[in-house]
Amino acid sequence: MRATTLVFMFFFVVSAAVPARAAAVPISRVSVITDVIFDPDNEIPEIISALVQDDESSYLATPGGLYRLPRELVAGAPAELIAFEGRRVTGLYLHDGSLYVLKQGEEVQGTAATDHTFLRSDDGGETFVPMDAGLEACYGGYCGFMNSSQAAFEGERIYLNAGGNFIVSPDAGESWTALVGEMTPAACYDPSFELIGNRVLLGGECPLDQAWIRAGELEDGALRWTSEPESVITPDLENRNIQFLRHVKNTSIVYAGIEGALLRSVDLGASFDFVLHYVDPETEKYPYIGHMLISSANPDHIIIGGFDKRQVLAWVAYSTDGGATWIDRSDLLQFPGFTFRELVFLHEDAAGRIFAGLQDFDSRVIRIVELHDGGLRRRPARPRLD
Repeated sequence: MRATTLVFMFFFVVSAAVPARAAAVPISRVSVITDVIFDPDNEIPEIISALVQDDESSYLATPGGLYRLPRELVAGAPAELIAFEGRRVTGLYLHDGSLYVLKQGEEVQGTAATDHTFLRSDDGGETFVPMDAGLEACYGGYCGFMNSSQAAFEGERIYLNAGGNFIVSPDAGESWTALVGEMTPAACYDPSFELIGNRVLLGGECPLDQAWIRAGELEDGALRWTSEPESVITPDLENRNIQFLRHVKNTSIVYAGIEGALLRSVDLGASFDFVLHYVDPETEKYPYIGHMLISSANPDHIIIGGFDKRQVLAWVAYSTDGGATWIDRSDLLQFPGFTFRELVFLHEDAAGRIFAGLQDFDSRVIRIVELHDGGLRRRPARPRLD
């Protein structure tokens, strides 16, 4: 279950039972890039955001619409609202030169759904084409398109966690098939998922207060299971909803961010153990770990973030030894005049710069900041002298 946010005003190191492979180097400084003020059409905005960049622009998802910024994110970069004013944009993806948007849609009574939830732009956000013709569901005289919070793309194949299910389109959204659940909204949180070739990891909390992680195998080139998803080996997850599942490319390592903990698998998700584990939000920090960035230059360099449920403040920590030890630098995420309740995204650009998004509930601001040092930024190669 989601909650509020986190931050800590001190340094800490949490050790796991894995030997460190590199000395920790601090994320020593955070600099402000820009503030984006959004205006949601609901009184209490969702805690959601995402940042992607193509060759021309940067795009920011907010609880109040889709914004475009310059490709090069420098201090004072202007942000322009380009689509979905007031609406909650829940996800952004770039695939084969197109921008894909997930957004919340509203149901309408007595007629076909009109508020699309999955769209594509082929012209940098100037126009959008609906991708959700097969995602309409009607109940009790109301119709709407199922909402999603995660997508994945493999050629023309698209995966979504629409309506609390796990569904796939083999033909770029022309048709859809439910792999887990049905083609109607489920009474569950949207599952998190990760694709590792034909292997699929799924995690969530359903029924309420029962968290789970399962793994299955898809038939190569087909839309059916050769091995239905079954529970993997984990510690007791209690009611700690799965926030994300993330495979480290070219390894057998998988991470799972959950409420108050981080899990790691070294066998492609067959079994998981805690590498961070907090017990009581009433007496200690209790981070909801919702975001992970694995450095493209060095997979041992990892940043995780989200919010501390106890303090209701933005939270960030990093590791330079593949998750063996973690250092909290949440003290860098607060600024005079703002109370940033949650870190809402982590993003690495093509040059290796690391950006984070911080959300202030009261002022409806998402602040984009750059995280400096920590061995996480890719260094330019030295020219050869011979």
